[in-house]
Amino acid sequence: SVSFRLFLLVICISLVSVVVGLVGLRGMTQAIASFNFVNTDHLVHLRDLKIISDQYTLNIIDGTMKVRSRQMSWEDAQKRLATARQTVKEKWAAHPTDDFVGEEKKLVAKIEASFDKVNTQLDQLNTLYTEQERADLAAFTDKQLYPAVEELVEHLSEFIEAQLTEANNEFMAAEDAFELNRNLTIGLIVAGLLGGLWLASSIIRSITQP
Repeated sequence: SVSFRLFLLVICISLVSVVVGLVGLRGMTQAIASFNFVNTDHLVHLRDLKIISDQYTLNIIDGTMKVRSRQMSWEDAQKRLATARQTVKEKWAAHPTDDFVGEEKKLVAKIEASFDKVNTQLDQLNTLYTEQERADLAAFTDKQLYPAVEELVEHLSEFIEAQLTEANNEFMAAEDAFELNRNLTIGLIVAGLLGGLWLASSIIRSITQP
């Protein structure tokens, strides 16, 4: 009957609207989750890794050079060293390393081993600052401190590169999910339109037939 076909038309339109809405909500939820993952687990971590690296190259190493060239006092260099070590400790602790797997976990192990090695050197550097022995400071930094820091910074750079790769992989996965949701939505809309047109034409034929 015409009334039954009208009922089917309304049901068809309603179902298509509901399914398209659900697909859209699912797509938005996936996009937000992907963005949060990239932002929290990668972008913020990358920023903190860069800060950690800068503490060694721009604060600690630069401080030793300025003390050796008499551009900075022993006391100021010692304060800068303490601040840098505290910043490194806080930034590294802000990102638990238990969730890393595979190559990233190996890099984390290398970094933490380098931390231990460098911290031993920094304890000795702090002692030299206290003793204010410029000649001993020059020999120590050239032969012991610089190589240890250079190794650590290299491991940090490798970790940063790994994080960038993971962020790019997440972006590509988000693109694939977007394309799937887009195609599914277009397919549902087309199917709904075709079904609605078919029902509408069927109703019109029923009404116009004698």
